[in-house]
Amino acid sequence: MDTVHRVDDLYLSIHHAFVPRLFAKWIFGALISIFVGVILYIEYAIVYLAEGFSLNHLFFSAFLYVMLYFSFTFYISYLLGFMLAFLTKDRVVYLYSIIIWGLIGPANFIFLGRTLQRAAEILNLGEPNPTIGYDGLYGFANDSVYWQKHLLWFVILLGIFLLTLSLKYRVFTRRKTNVLVISLSVIVLILTISLNLDRQVYSAGNARTKPREMVEQYYYFKKQVVPKQYTIRATSYTIDLRVKRLVTAQVNMTLKNQEQHSLRHVDLSLYHGFKVKTIRVNGKSASFSQKKDLLHLTLKNKWIPGRNLKVDLNYQGLSSPLFYANGQSVYLPYYFNWLPSTQLSPSFTLDNGNLTRMNHQNRQKISYVLHYRGRTPLYTNIPERTHNEWSGNTHGLTLVSGEVQSENKNGERYVHTTNLKNPQMNDMQKQTETFIKTAKKDLDLGHRAVPKTIFRIPILSISDLSSEEFAWYTDDTLIVSDASEYLLKEGLDSYVNWLVPAVTWKYDGIHVSDLDYVRAFDMTYAYLYNQSAHSRNDSEVLDWYQGVKSTGEKQEVLEWLSHWMKGQVAKNIDTSVAKKKDFCRSWYRLMKSGDTSWDSLNQLLKKEMGRS
Repeated sequence: MDTVHRVDDLYLSIHHAFVPRLFAKWIFGALISIFVGVILYIEYAIVYLAEGFSLNHLFFSAFLYVMLYFSFTFYISYLLGFMLAFLTKDRVVYLYSIIIWGLIGPANFIFLGRTLQRAAEILNLGEPNPTIGYDGLYGFANDSVYWQKHLLWFVILLGIFLLTLSLKYRVFTRRKTNVLVISLSVIVLILTISLNLDRQVYSAGNARTKPREMVEQYYYFKKQVVPKQYTIRATSYTIDLRVKRLVTAQVNMTLKNQEQHSLRHVDLSLYHGFKVKTIRVNGKSASFSQKKDLLHLTLKNKWIPGRNLKVDLNYQGLSSPLFYANGQSVYLPYYFNWLPSTQLSPSFTLDNGNLTRMNHQNRQKISYVLHYRGRTPLYTNIPERTHNEWSGNTHGLTLVSGEVQSENKNGERYVHTTNLKNPQMNDMQKQTETFIKTAKKDLDLGHRAVPKTIFRIPILSISDLSSEEFAWYTDDTLIVSDASEYLLKEGLDSYVNWLVPAVTWKYDGIHVSDLDYVRAFDMTYAYLYNQSAHSRNDSEVLDWYQGVKSTGEKQEVLEWLSHWMKGQVAKNIDTSVAKKKDFCRSWYRLMKSGDTSWDSLNQLLKKEMGRS
């Protein structure tokens, strides 16, 4: 009876206090939600500051994250609970709110079960992928699309509530009700259209519950046809780049024909997510076709040897899930063909079912001019000349923006993610310099400069198994994965395994049909380097040779290498580290000559070991 009496009193006073009371409860719910979120955030900040993390932009993005996925999500749960209690004339608002929060919160798949997984994804207003690890470059998933999704829920709830008040309790006039319906409908339509636009987000499309590389693996299962590689090279790029929801690029590039004959077409590689709209050659429209990662241009006139060709391209689209480029984070490294590349290999390939990045870094230095609009600050490997304009000569252009910061010391720059407690700039620079100087001497590498810029960036994948994926080198820039905090805590062992392929065969553009060939070289020299540096004896490296599936010459080479590294050969065979390094030098010369067959390597190994 008390409940009925109170409701009657409420209805009797509708013209004076009904609406203010209801909206006061909405405001109260908002204040409670914000208060709880702030308390959670303060606890988070205190713990991380006490752990030794520096105060930077990461703490601001964490605050937005807490407000979005905790406060805003709980507030929507509160509103749903309030409306359900209001419509049923019940008073258990908070019980309803907690139940609803379980259904739309970050762990709602636990409540809904795997059979209703799609429903859980639609209803989920919490962390978009609660099972994935923190991405140091991308930071927290604060994309505008997630704010828009929450806002859509709020607008719909507000509309239902206001229409209920208008139709059931006559709070608004018919004219005001019509205006309300039209206004809310327009807002809902705009938000719905926006939510359905293509965009690159923290979760990877239809594979958002799987590792990011699965999107690319599905695409590259079907082998791409690579046309004949002509000897042409890019000499300059002028780039007008806008990175927001999509990547929009206007690229003016100069190409030089280094063939001995004229050409009637030009082939370039460009990541398939970037769709070319127009191409002009020497100022005139040109016909072209784009298929997968290949761009084919048909020339109206013969391209004479030694002449330059001006090619202007406009393209737009989504970058790869492994190379972010949106309003929150940008990672476009020089070895990824986000710019049209004269290296005709696709962006990725599959090696025994595992995704492998293909190398599109240039062999010669190229002139770059960049105009950029997008997330700032932007870190590049060329200097900024004026506001939003960069220019310089380098082997390839790298753009990085997101949860990163830079340290500069003695003309050297170290760009790293903000979540690193101890960036270890001095150790990284010193170890890189020591390795390059030693490897140049051991392998007779020729020109190898110590890079002045090191980017320590996540590799944006959780299942890379090969060391050649973790580091990329040019003489001015080194990109190294921040895969683990223990990178430098146990000596040079793991780091050297990353540097060997980056500084040797990847830099020299050596291509092989069997990646186990270059991996055998990487393992052998890295192990010998660590032996010379008196590093710990890594038995797992020595076991690698026997773990590779092989037959014939390949099997024989790997078996002999394993025995030789372990010293399990005849007593008259020299097993010293110096002798093995001499073999590595000869092996690398063989690779640079273009001979990467297991048969030739076996003959070289027999010669070095003095066996017939």
